[in-house]
Amino acid sequence: MHCWQTAICKTAVKSVLCPAAWYQSLVTTRAGAMVIACQKLQLAVYLASKDITVALLHPGWVQTRMVGFGGLISPQESASGLVKVIAQLTQKNSGGFWHSNGETLPW
Repeated sequence: MHCWQTAICKTAVKSVLCPAAWYQSLVTTRAGAMVIACQKLQLAVYLASKDITVALLHPGWVQTRMVGFGGLISPQESASGLVKVIAQLTQKNSGGFWHSNGETLPW
């Protein structure tokens, strides 16, 4: 039997760096994250019978233009870590939230 995997990647950088001009973006980002989290949990339960695993992933603070290239990890490191996390998904840990470094994150 083959297990399919689905992952939703969401960044939290705007909740860390929040100048006044970003409040609207912060609110929509946080609301979007909550919707994704709730849908992801429901999706994990629904798809379990089809042997499909689901995860919510945080890419880490990635060195991108959005953060002035001041992130802690390269895009390649982030992508590599996310691929490793996805490869380790099972029905037992489906529905979890992970950082690209493999750390389980709290809701």
